[in-house]
Amino acid sequence: MGKKLYITGGIGSKHEGEAFGKNYELPNLTAYNETCAAVANVFWNFRLFLLHGEAKYIVVLERTLYNGLIVGVSQVGACFYGGSPGCRYGAAFFYDADAENNQPDD
Repeated sequence: MGKKLYITGGIGSKHEGEAFGKNYELPNLTAYNETCAAVANVFWNFRLFLLHGEAKYIVVLERTLYNGLIVGVSQVGACFYGGSPGCRYGAAFFYDADAENNQPDD
């Protein structure tokens, strides 16, 4: 679990094919790490917790919930964003592999 999981709880290091990469292959700007993957990760860890009863699954669930899932919901709760939270030059922005310009808002 610790070799392909971002510290934020994000999963999927390869945007191509929305896939996992090699162990410890965790790039920032080209990662999949989308909100929908965070939703799946929360459900997966909840079910693993129900099956095994081990707290480690709740730890990952909580980390993913607060860092990967909630950030994808608007403040009002009416909009849902599927982008990948990333960091570039110290400014936070959502990375979109199909966009022409992935610069943070200044």
